[in-house]
Amino acid sequence: MNIMTMVALRINLTLPSLTDRHRRVLTMLRLTLLSDTQLLLQTPGPAEARTCVLEAPHADTESYRFTQVTEEISARDDPECEKERPYGDRLRVFRGTMLQESTGKELKVVFKVAYDEPCLLLLANEAEIYTEHLVKVQKEYVPRMYGSFVGETDEGKTRVTVLEDWGEELRIPLKVQPVKFRLLVVKALLEIHRRANVVHHDFADRHIVVKTTPTGYWPVLVDFTKALLHPDECLIEWPFKVYALEPAMAHTCHELWDVISEEAELWCPSYLNFFNVLVPVAEVTEPADLLKYTPDWVECSEAQLMAQAKSVYSNIEGFSNIIQRRGEPGVVTPFRS
Repeated sequence: MNIMTMVALRINLTLPSLTDRHRRVLTMLRLTLLSDTQLLLQTPGPAEARTCVLEAPHADTESYRFTQVTEEISARDDPECEKERPYGDRLRVFRGTMLQESTGKELKVVFKVAYDEPCLLLLANEAEIYTEHLVKVQKEYVPRMYGSFVGETDEGKTRVTVLEDWGEELRIPLKVQPVKFRLLVVKALLEIHRRANVVHHDFADRHIVVKTTPTGYWPVLVDFTKALLHPDECLIEWPFKVYALEPAMAHTCHELWDVISEEAELWCPSYLNFFNVLVPVAEVTEPADLLKYTPDWVECSEAQLMAQAKSVYSNIEGFSNIIQRRGEPGVVTPFRS
């Protein structure tokens, strides 16, 4: 069934506004995942009478009970920074724990709460992607989704999505991580493309979450609110040679090309941009080699041309120095320093 269209609701309560201050939210909000089809929202009241139930069409009847809401993850970001909080208080992310009633096991979870149409559509898209396509890679390359639930509260239509809490967000840029870790991230994205036929469409360091395991750090990708289905075959070969010259983008998957070449810096540049002329790196052994590619419209002295050539050529030297400095994978924490 399509999670976006098959939704039912029973309601006896107005949920307190999540636009209130963070401490009030954590004090008042109570959630119980009755099953994969039913989420109970509660606030303290006489005989706990004020409740609303949000429902979604899943078949699993496993029951869970939220035991604690520990923090608002979205509150970590600067509230004045539109890039970090583009939807303000209309889409918020919390961390908590819940009890699996059949086993008594406590599970760490993340739940997203969305209001108003743009944010509801984002979570609805993510829920459908998880339900219809990411099942093959859940708990390996993406977190498990326990359910996504829709109903009416005093804020209007509300959606809550409950996901496995995999760990901490990557805080140190991917491009300065050890080679081994960068390859794990690329591998995760590649498997999502090939096995799930999904393009993330919003890849960024903040959407890499890392779990600490006995064998090291293990990354997964999160936030598939903008994800799309892969339009064609993914042509990236695995494994690929690290720090080889980047292939032509036309011969590869665009998202993976961007991640490997730009975000992870695992390919070396194939071209140098000299006055908007793309010069093959293979044809340049020193700055003077660039001068013959000078366009006719450029008007400057020979000294100025050579200075520009040296500046452009330094991109090759700079990348070589980065490779030498990084060497083999070392011990680099992926979390905020």
